[in-house]
Amino acid sequence: MAVVKRYKWTKNFPNGDRYDGEAIEENIKDGTGEYLWAANNATYKGEWVKDVPHGEGTMTLPGVDGFEYKGQFAKGKRHGKGTCRFENGREYTGKWKEDQMSGEGTLKGAADTDDFIEYVGTFEGGYRSGPRGTCRYKDGSVYVGSWERGKRQGQGELKLPAADGNPSAPVRYVGPFHSNEPSTIESRGTAEIEYADGSVYRGGVDLLQRDGEGELRQANGDVFKGIFSRNARHGSGVLKHADGRVLEGMWRNDHMVGPVTYRHGEAARTAAPDDREKTIVTYSGPCVLDQFTGSGAKVTYADGSAYQGEVRDGVPVNQGVLEQRAVKGLSTELFGAQVVLKRYEGTFAAGKVEGRGTGQLLVAPPVAGGAGEESVLPPGAKGLLLSFRRNGTFSGQWSQGVPNGVGVWRWDNGDFYEGSVTRGVPHGEGRLKSAQQQYEGGFAHGQPDGRGAYQHLLLKERYEGGWARGLFHGEGQWVAERTRERGVAEEYRGGWAHGLKEGRGVETCGTVQYDGEFRGGKCEGQGRWVDSESGAQYEGAFSAGALTGAGIMKLPKGTIIEGHFDNGLPDGSVTVTFSTQGIKQFSGQYKQGQLTGTGEIAYMNGDHYKGEIEPAKDDNEELPGLTPQRHGKGIFTFVEGNVLECTWKHNVLHGEGKYRAAGSQEVAIRQYVDGVLSTHGVKTDDVFSPENMFPNTLSEAALKEKMQVTKKPFQFVKRGESRQAANASGAPDANGSNSNNNGSRSPGPAPSPKSRRASKTPQLDPIRASVPPTSGRRASTSAPLRPLQPVKRPSVAPAKKSLKPRVAATANGQVPSPPSSSMSPPQVKRRTEEPSSGKGGTSDTIKRFQGSIASMEEKNASTTTTEQSYDDSTPRPPRALPADPLQGTLKELMDQACAIRSTSEDEVYLLTEELRQMNERIWQLRFSMEGKRNKKKEEVLDGLRRDRISTVEKLQCLLQSLD
Repeated sequence: MAVVKRYKWTKNFPNGDRYDGEAIEENIKDGTGEYLWAANNATYKGEWVKDVPHGEGTMTLPGVDGFEYKGQFAKGKRHGKGTCRFENGREYTGKWKEDQMSGEGTLKGAADTDDFIEYVGTFEGGYRSGPRGTCRYKDGSVYVGSWERGKRQGQGELKLPAADGNPSAPVRYVGPFHSNEPSTIESRGTAEIEYADGSVYRGGVDLLQRDGEGELRQANGDVFKGIFSRNARHGSGVLKHADGRVLEGMWRNDHMVGPVTYRHGEAARTAAPDDREKTIVTYSGPCVLDQFTGSGAKVTYADGSAYQGEVRDGVPVNQGVLEQRAVKGLSTELFGAQVVLKRYEGTFAAGKVEGRGTGQLLVAPPVAGGAGEESVLPPGAKGLLLSFRRNGTFSGQWSQGVPNGVGVWRWDNGDFYEGSVTRGVPHGEGRLKSAQQQYEGGFAHGQPDGRGAYQHLLLKERYEGGWARGLFHGEGQWVAERTRERGVAEEYRGGWAHGLKEGRGVETCGTVQYDGEFRGGKCEGQGRWVDSESGAQYEGAFSAGALTGAGIMKLPKGTIIEGHFDNGLPDGSVTVTFSTQGIKQFSGQYKQGQLTGTGEIAYMNGDHYKGEIEPAKDDNEELPGLTPQRHGKGIFTFVEGNVLECTWKHNVLHGEGKYRAAGSQEVAIRQYVDGVLSTHGVKTDDVFSPENMFPNTLSEAALKEKMQVTKKPFQFVKRGESRQAANASGAPDANGSNSNNNGSRSPGPAPSPKSRRASKTPQLDPIRASVPPTSGRRASTSAPLRPLQPVKRPSVAPAKKSLKPRVAATANGQVPSPPSSSMSPPQVKRRTEEPSSGKGGTSDTIKRFQGSIASMEEKNASTTTTEQSYDDSTPRPPRALPADPLQGTLKELMDQACAIRSTSEDEVYLLTEELRQMNERIWQLRFSMEGKRNKKKEEVLDGLRRDRISTVEKLQCLLQSLD
């Protein structure tokens, strides 16, 4: 077997972890080492085997759920023996398995959070579990017994500290436990409890209370053997007093209520005056609420009640008459504190009024009115709460001295009930009728319960469905007819709880319907609200009966509001989709239905606005305060991509703005006053960059001034000719796409064709450009243009297809004017390149022209060139340059190109500026008409559009002639 060689290895890992210790081949942690986990600052120091903690070691994990463990590890987990101190204060010493406490161990509780001091015993899966464990508690109690998942479960013994001044307090319990509590219910076993006064109980137990069958031996010598419930004698049992009295029969809440046999002895003569009504001289037989009846003779009681009739061993049986007997066992809530059986005639059994008979009951004091009229329903609840505080007569089944079974109640006020009765009140199926209300269905403990049908004759309401304790409960349908007080008919189908709408349901009130969740009688949770008359809808969250939370609302005219609502109004982040206005969609903030802050507006035509807003003055008639309009700082993005950053005042441009055309870095600074453009300028790092829309260096005003001096009017092509030229060249219609940014509505200047000048070309005077200067002299002294793109050597800008020929001076030094035919624009094919590319387009002729210049530079540009002159008889060169390289010096060719170009480009610039101004006016008109109709403004707008089409046709024709 090969010997494994370990070596010292320290590693800082990319995630921040660090290892410092021994390793084997391929840097596998093996041996002794320390590891730090950067994510949680956990550390382990100890033995490693094959890259995981294994053997003795110490692991520390900081934090709320942290710990420090010293002991054995196996495969990276706590396994074996070890001690762990938890961050919460607990400390465990013992065995571990798979990173969990398992086996024998000792757990010390946390001083602040645990109720125990120390546990010694077995663990399983990290919990106190096993057949035996001892736990000492802070209150002084000690438990020894079985545990399961950290709780006392199974057989055990619990010793409790003595309670000062409470002799009936338990001090020791031996028996089964369930879920940490003393109980014999699940195990059906027995337990033993010792009390502070020396009493001992053996029998059933629940939560350390006597419960079930058992025997209690009291310290005074009394012994009761029978059934208990919550420490009280409850059910059948036998009580033997130390003085010799014996009671045997039924008990309820520590009182006799069933058949018993009682022997009192001398107690009748020694009873105190206040106890005489409860003292019986002799009794043998049934018992009703501690009241006994004799048989076979007249039986007297210390309270003055009497019974006459058939008796057997002092117990009334068969037919008999009982008079002036206080009735107990009826609900004080329903009958009152005192009920007296004035006279009963009927059958008896086991010493009680039992069987069929008729008895008259008197309540003190009685209450006037019908059944249910004096009972007050909880706020907002619906139901029928009955009260029986009235004198009446019951004919039917009796049991234990009270009406019990099938029978008929007739009250003195005329109310009537027929059906099942338990302990004097309706219980089971029955029918109740009074002057105002009717009910037929199930009852429980005197109140409607289960399924039943109810009708309130005065309020014209009816209900059919579930009931519980006199209130609507479960699924049911409630219908209220339209009355003068109510106004509209109402209906609800769905769940109820304690008289209030609860769960899923559908509520209809006139034309309005809600389908959704209810809580506490109000719309709560998710639901859908619809007004069938107006068409308004809402679907989403409700709270306390109001439209509150996230939801979607659709207004009658189609406007859709999606977002958060508060009490039916948009509140918070909301998106509104409009259907009938110029705005398509708005996303922003609302507060109680009113716009606030900033937002984003998407318009029907594709435009977009983002910035500060306010409610529109011509607000939404469906929901005031809903419609936004621009007010404050914002950014307006046109559908074509043009961007305007400006300030608005009540939806109208007002203040300084920055405008940038689509695809351009050029920014136009503009000043607006109440929607009207006041001034504008241009800010750019390089006004002669490829993105510059106007490459001519002269301003519009300067150009017009010089044109007036020379009195050379512009030559424009007529509309008919331009349309023919456009059709011949395949140019698009002016109503559609044109050279001015595809009909952009932007307020900025329309882009003109890119300058075809190349680097370092001198600018010619646009006024004198049509008269070429003599060879070797510049036509203008203006500064040279900056290059569009850096080049290695000077070159001239691309020329047009038709170059003007140089004209030599005559003998008298005058230069003849060129023939007018040279100004006629040739029918050429329209350029197809994008103006915004920054490179400019060239035809084959221009390319050959540039190639000739380059060739001449290489041969020697300084060679003297002879000017060629023409007279009227000399044939002029053709419009298209020949394919062969041109002859002459570079200087001469540049002069020719510049002379032809300057005048045409000036015309292009003026046409472009005219088009820009038209676009500006059109844009302002459209802004002012947004969302409104104005016939006068529409007519002005149509006229501007027609003028723009004419200008576009002129510009198209001119550009085609230059191509």
